[in-house]
Order: sequence, then C-alpha cells, then structure tokens
Amino acid sequence: MRIVFQGSLHPEELGQAVEEIIAETLAEVEGTELHPQMLHNPTVETNLNVVGFEKPVLVTQDDENLMFTVHTGFKDGEFTEYVAPDKEELLKDFHEAVEQEENANKE
Repeated sequence: MRIVFQGSLHPEELGQAVEEIIAETLAEVEGTELHPQMLHNPTVETNLNVVGFEKPVLVTQDDENLMFTVHTGFKDGEFTEYVAPDKEELLKDFHEAVEQEENANKE
C-alpha cells in the first residue's frame, strides 16, 4: 500500500493520518477483520522548512544533490541498527514464491 500526501502537516499528524487511512481502507475490503496494524518497512520522503529558503526544500547531501537519507531499524518501539537487506536473498525468495504460485495454479 502506498499513501501519497499533498500539503503540509506536523509529524504527529502524519501518524494519525496514516492510521485513519489504513482503517478506512480496510473497512472497505469485504471479509477483512480490523485489528491493530503494523507498518512494515515504511518509507517517508519529505521536504523541510529550512531557514533562508522561502519554500520547503528537499534536503540533499554532498555536491551530487543526492537526497539526504537516514537508515534506521525499529523494533519493539525502539530504534535499532539498520541492516541492509540482502538483495540476492530477496530475489531468490520472490522467484520461489512466483514458482509456487504458478505450480499451485497448474494443479
């Protein structure tokens, strides 16, 4: 699920808005039981108000204008060390899931 916001809001409003959107979306899906939701690997991209700039700006790093990115883990309500995913393992798992689905459809 992807949620794209347009406009400005405070960080605490973002959490409330995401919670509301998820609840309303699940309420529209027949047969879905509403229960507490966990966000798995959420990504937030935002422009920030920076002194000296008229409008909010995307914060970049270095001279390459790459978006400034903070990587962090989060578990049991606490920040943890970020461990980069093994892309090869992710691809392997994906291909196995596709193969299992294809085999299930053949039966």
